[in-house]
Amino acid sequence: MNVIIKFGLLSCVIFSIATTASTQTEPATAKQGTIILYDVETIARINAMPKLPAYPVDISDQYEEYVLGIPIITNSKHCGRSKLEIRMRVDNVKNSKGYIVADLHNHIEADFLDPEKVVLRVRASAVKGSTSLCIPLMQPGDYAIAIYHDKNSNRRFDKGFLRIPKERFGMSNDPKFKLDSPTYEQAAFPVGETGADITIRLVKSSDILKGQK
Repeated sequence: MNVIIKFGLLSCVIFSIATTASTQTEPATAKQGTIILYDVETIARINAMPKLPAYPVDISDQYEEYVLGIPIITNSKHCGRSKLEIRMRVDNVKNSKGYIVADLHNHIEADFLDPEKVVLRVRASAVKGSTSLCIPLMQPGDYAIAIYHDKNSNRRFDKGFLRIPKERFGMSNDPKFKLDSPTYEQAAFPVGETGADITIRLVKSSDILKGQK
């Protein structure tokens, strides 16, 4: 008799445990199959929520070296990899010696033409007549570019008496050069998410002194 009673109690306990486990797993299964429907207004609010910023883009893998803290790219192999770049053609290149050097400046006007505040420096082997190069960007915005033809490849913008440039130079928007350097406003241009295409013409100091440029 005792054996039968104990067996009956054990069966009840097992049945109770099985039943409890079954009722606990059912809601989880139901949740996994639940479909949530939103009305038009809710969907509109979700779409209007701020999106995670896509910028700045990391382009550090393109840097080949740093000089005085300035990242440098020489003869970039990544042109066209991203739409967010400045595609530039430099005209009036006298010969194919040395490099065309482009210094990129950002939207901070006070940093314009400060050699220590260059955002990125790009060097491309000079091609007589016209030289093409690209400048990758981390984000859209306003930029300005100063260039020169490093004809002797000494990585310096050579100047002579009274610091008059001995090598050809230029600037974005091709501003009119006088005895004073052009301002940031004269050289700045906007770049959107699809980049920008610009052309810069090199000039020489003698033409400026003669009032020809």
